Amino acid sequence: MLYTASTQGRQLFQWPKQPAKKSGNKSQFTRLREFSSKSLTILLAVSLFSAQTISYASDDSPKVDAAKVDIATIEAEKADKTQADTAQADAANTDAAAENKSARNQVFELDRRILLECADLARFRLRFHAQANRTGFWRSWIYPIEQETGTALSFCNTLTDLTQRARGLNDPDKISRPSVKGGLACAITGQTITAASSSIELLHNGYVAWAAAQNGFSPRKSESIVRQSVQKIDNLLSERERTLERNSANMPDLKTLQLQGRLLKHIRNQLLYSFKQFSARSREQAWSENTFYAIDSAQALLQLSASCMSLQGFSNRKYIGLAAVTNVVANSLVTSNPIIRTAVGRYVARRQRQHLEKEF
Repeated sequence: MLYTASTQGRQLFQWPKQPAKKSGNKSQFTRLREFSSKSLTILLAVSLFSAQTISYASDDSPKVDAAKVDIATIEAEKADKTQADTAQADAANTDAAAENKSARNQVFELDRRILLECADLARFRLRFHAQANRTGFWRSWIYPIEQETGTALSFCNTLTDLTQRARGLNDPDKISRPSVKGGLACAITGQTITAASSSIELLHNGYVAWAAAQNGFSPRKSESIVRQSVQKIDNLLSERERTLERNSANMPDLKTLQLQGRLLKHIRNQLLYSFKQFSARSREQAWSENTFYAIDSAQALLQLSASCMSLQGFSNRKYIGLAAVTNVVANSLVTSNPIIRTAVGRYVARRQRQHLEKEF
């Protein structure tokens, strides 16, 4: 750059060329003039260089300042963007946490309502167990005593009849008619007690069934109550599953909540299974007992009729054959009663289970 400036200075301020003279003939004035022009040329070149340097510096300083301003602006924009992204991420995290908390609270509220419904169902099941097929404490004593009394009196008649038959084996005239009639009277009394005891048990079972129906524990009413409770539990479980599906991405403990849902379903199924099993067993017990008491009452009444006809046969011989036929029928009922009552109970229990499987 210095060389360029000096060259330009020479070109601008160069003196006109003079004819060449010999070096030995130059005067002192000529040499002074040449020295002055050279010095002036150098000074002009230096001034021009300084001016160009200053102009370049003045031209570059705004650019440097603008570059610095641009860098500062970019850094400020990056900082603002980073702060905005951080704030947005914090807001998103806050919203996600609030949404997660709201979803968990909703799930916990549904769990509480489901457990309350299960508790109501369990409470109803316990009351149903206590009220269905309810028996008084006296039944464990009264019925056996009555049956033993009736059987003992009938056994007295059997012993009296055998005794008189043995006495009249060789001579029928030795048979004591008053003794035979007394034995038949004992049999009539015992068979009356037997029939009455079985009839009382049958009527008591009917009363228990009626009282249970009044309290809402009949088969139809109990099924209606359990159906409503199970429907509520199923609706709450469905709502819980939908809540978990909607918020599955915001719940870190999703597996735990799903396991809790499976546990609630297991509790629901266990309560329902217990109700169905007890309902079937209670129906089996009721029908089995009622069938037994009905047949036992029928056979006792038939034996009572046979004894009455036998007693009447002392005055009218046509009742003797009817008494024998009636006694055979009564003894047939006594023999078949356990088989019939068991078959009826099993059949009713199977039908009840099938019915409950369709209902639930």
